[in-house]
Amino acid sequence: MSVRTDEINTHDPPQVSERPGFRGWFHVVSFFIFLLAAPILFIRSPSAWDTVAISIYVFSILALFGVSALFHRVRWSETGRRKMRRLDHSTIFLAIAGSYTAVAGLALSGLSQTVILCWVWTGAIVGLVIRQCWLDAPKWVIAIPYIVVGWSAVIFLPQLLHALGCWGFGWLLAGGLFYTIGAIAYSAKRPNLVPGVFGYHEVFHAGTVMGAASHYIVILYFALPIAIANH
Repeated sequence: MSVRTDEINTHDPPQVSERPGFRGWFHVVSFFIFLLAAPILFIRSPSAWDTVAISIYVFSILALFGVSALFHRVRWSETGRRKMRRLDHSTIFLAIAGSYTAVAGLALSGLSQTVILCWVWTGAIVGLVIRQCWLDAPKWVIAIPYIVVGWSAVIFLPQLLHALGCWGFGWLLAGGLFYTIGAIAYSAKRPNLVPGVFGYHEVFHAGTVMGAASHYIVILYFALPIAIANH
């Protein structure tokens, strides 16, 4: 998406309600850390299909952190803000589906792999469309689709547990819990730990970072070795 200069507000005075000072910095830092951490996944990829799955995952996480960093750290005009907000919300569904693509694409095979990928991507697309059509929905309404899509693959728990083992599945579960805690904080608009500096939105961002880090561990140390062993 191209951004016109008239969409960036450099002249208007600060709004009455200022964002907490820490807003967006979690995702700024995480974008560059993930940019450095991603190449090892490609280096260890054993096949073209695995590289495709990894590419989708890497793009989705970079989009999540990168778009959020831009949205929250740049002062946008009202038009630009709405465009970036719409894009920001879209990347959350993209990150959920992208993470499942890497885990299922590397660790599963056959019918289980196909069904889980179709299931998750369908849910992500439906959630994305709903968000685009209802941009100004209440925060609790926004959070529900993220949680539902994120946990939708729980019906494939036996297959994931069998493939990843207890430790791998534990990290996968931990990532889901971190994302969920962040979404709950976002919908509840609390806690505001340090007013004016670190609020509920920062808790939400911290949850996405910890969730993404947990799933990176799953992919690097559990899913990738399975793919390597199968080739």
